[in-house]
Amino acid sequence: MIAAMSLLSFSPALANEGNDNHENSTSTFATSTIKAKFVRRSLTIKGTVVTLPGSSLPTTMVVKVSSLFPAKAKKWAGSYPVIGNGLTVNIASTTRIIRLYGAKAGLSELQAGDEVRIIAKTNEDGTVTAQVVRDNSINWLVWNRGTIESIDSTNKTFTFKQSKRVLTVKITDATKLAVRGITTSTFADLKVGQKADIKGVINTRLNTVDASRVTAWTPVVKVHATSTIH
Repeated sequence: MIAAMSLLSFSPALANEGNDNHENSTSTFATSTIKAKFVRRSLTIKGTVVTLPGSSLPTTMVVKVSSLFPAKAKKWAGSYPVIGNGLTVNIASTTRIIRLYGAKAGLSELQAGDEVRIIAKTNEDGTVTAQVVRDNSINWLVWNRGTIESIDSTNKTFTFKQSKRVLTVKITDATKLAVRGITTSTFADLKVGQKADIKGVINTRLNTVDASRVTAWTPVVKVHATSTIH
């Protein structure tokens, strides 16, 4: 009997203790905040280079946006880019910079006004970092024929006239130069009026070519014999 009464006297206390623990647990759950994991979103940007990147990585450049994919994005960190506006793009040491035909390009090849296509990902601070930058203005020129119109010996360039365009061709130490009839050709062997075939990397917007190979020759002038009647 005494034991039963003792057990009953402790029961309310045990019940209250259970209620206190439940209230504390509920309070803790209500006040705790669960932070969602940040997910990087992908974005494809087409536009024009406005300001050039720095000379070393990492760096940034500003692109005037002409199109976006997707056009709108949900759960985007920061303000979504706007067509027609400038967008600052981070270029990391891991960013791939390529020419239109897929070959690797140098940072210095990007020029203001070039048309670019950028695959980028968002950052938690609302900025975007380029994964790939493709310069659509840089392409490969294969054996185009024309005439040397003028020569700049100081800058080692020459003006190259074709039927529908005029190019500025740059000769470097890496350029393979061949002038027909000369065993070891140099830049000095190039002459105004020579025909030439050129090969190299062209910026189609600037009409400039970094020549990898130039073959030049002096065209043969055909002299027609005339007969004299006495």
